Amino acid sequence: MCLIKGCCYILFQLTVLLLHSQHVNAQAFFTFSALSLQPPISSVGSTATATCNVTYTGSTASALTWKINDVSVLTYRIENGKVPQRGTPPASGYDISSSTTTSIVNTSDTFPMSLEIRNLSLTLNLANVSLSCSVPGCITQVNLQIKVCQPSTGSGVIATVSSAPCGFGCTVQYSCASGYNGNNVTATCQADATFDAIPICATDTTAMTTDAIIASNTSTPSTIRNDSNGGSTKTAAPLSNGAIAGIVIGCIIVVAIIIVVLIAIFCAEICCCTFSILCLSWGTKQPDPEPDITIPELKKNTQPDGPNGDGDAP
Repeated sequence: MCLIKGCCYILFQLTVLLLHSQHVNAQAFFTFSALSLQPPISSVGSTATATCNVTYTGSTASALTWKINDVSVLTYRIENGKVPQRGTPPASGYDISSSTTTSIVNTSDTFPMSLEIRNLSLTLNLANVSLSCSVPGCITQVNLQIKVCQPSTGSGVIATVSSAPCGFGCTVQYSCASGYNGNNVTATCQADATFDAIPICATDTTAMTTDAIIASNTSTPSTIRNDSNGGSTKTAAPLSNGAIAGIVIGCIIVVAIIIVVLIAIFCAEICCCTFSILCLSWGTKQPDPEPDITIPELKKNTQPDGPNGDGDAP
């Protein structure tokens, strides 16, 4: 019995040593560069490509596996002195393709490996993409970044989107609102979740004054309430203190104008009456008597020596 136990223990130790040696050798088979994504941020419906450089440090065959969220999507067999062999892709449900070197790989050779993930959806946002071998720690990985294209919502910009959510190839027709100047622009969503054109709408300074007047006349808030018949009735909001003050001042001005007009009319009547009295008084005044210019009759000189008598002239 003791002999059997001793043999089992020795066999167990040999198994552990064998697995440990395989683990050490497998760790030495590959080294990876950092796995990168192109583009770093992808739009919905586009394609993201994960790429890294692999250095083969082993001498026997080993496998490299691409995974998305721990789901194996593709495997390559790498062996010294041979061209990498691609395995049959499992039914993962992902739309993928891959590539690597078509040359013979020898020990210490470095070669690229890439994985394309097509028709990206928002469900894959932050999904983990990795390339690994069978030994723990033999891995390089990166997370997908997937977004929709966001149309510009700048001041004065009107955007008409062809589809929602706006993904790769989606178009947006930009135009400028009333009171803004600019050209109509058609922008297309790119693979990096950005648009290839940006709208520019500048304020129309010539219409600012008119727009301000219209806005002041139409900016009075209102409330909408439901009536008992299921319809809606629009009621005006209470007047502000400024509006009330304006109405009061306007009424005061109108009253003042009316008073001034009445005073003017009253004064005109008084003046007219006074003038009429003066005119009547002037019309009944007695004229001055004409001066008496009658020449008195000269008396005849009756002196004896005068011209009219016998006398001398006076």
